[in-house]
Amino acid sequence: MGNVSRHLTLYYDPNTVRGLFNPNISTQQYQPFPDLGGAGTIHYGGVSTYNSLQAKMEKRYSSGLSFLATYTWAHALDDTSDAGGLSTGIGDRNIILLPFDTEFTNSVYDVRNRFTLNGNYELPFGRGKAFANQSSAWANQLIGGWSTSLTFTAQTGTPFTVTPNNTGPSGGSARAIQVSDPFSPTVGGANGCPTKVRNKTNWYNPCAFKNPLSAEDPIRSMGRDITA
Repeated sequence: MGNVSRHLTLYYDPNTVRGLFNPNISTQQYQPFPDLGGAGTIHYGGVSTYNSLQAKMEKRYSSGLSFLATYTWAHALDDTSDAGGLSTGIGDRNIILLPFDTEFTNSVYDVRNRFTLNGNYELPFGRGKAFANQSSAWANQLIGGWSTSLTFTAQTGTPFTVTPNNTGPSGGSARAIQVSDPFSPTVGGANGCPTKVRNKTNWYNPCAFKNPLSAEDPIRSMGRDITA
C-alpha cells in the first residue's frame, strides 16, 4: 500500500536575508526589500511519499476466543516538517538559496516497523452461551454480551533532528553537521565520547556530529569566503 502527494503547503519568507549574519547585527538592510518586513508566504510545492507492506493473521475459535496480529513495514518521506504539511523554517533554504526538494527526507512521523496483537474473549454468560443460557431478557441484558480484550503494540521510533549546542547564525537554530558514523563508538572514549552505543545512555554517538558555523563568527555571505 502506498500513496504520493503533491502540492502540499510550504511556508516561507521571500523577504529574508541571503547570507549568514551575527545575531547582534540588524539584517533589515540586507533583505531584498529592506523597507518591508517579513512576508509570510504559502507555497504549494511540497511533496510526500508513503510505501508499505501490510500483513495480518486472524484466528477465531468457536469458544468466543479470537486473535488478530498485524505487521506493517513502511517508509514515509517528504520535504515538509510535519504531518499536516505546513513546513516552517524554510527561511534557512532562502539563506543558502537551495530548492525546497533538498529537504526531501524521512518524515517526522515515519515509523518503519509496527506490530500489533489483539486478543478478544467473549464471556460465556447469557443466551446462546455455556452459562445462564435460559436467563430472562432482563438477566441477559445484565450478564450477557460481555467480552474482554488485550492489545499489545510495538513499533520502531520516529526520526529526530540532532541540534547543536551553540546558537546559529542570524540568531536562529541550526543543524549539527555529521562527520562520522553515529552508530560507531569512540575507541578509548577520548574527550568524553561514549565507548558503547545503542543503549539507554547513548543510543548514538554525539561525537559523530560537530557544531555548524557559530553565531559569534563574522559575516559570511554567498560568493565570499571570509575566515574568522
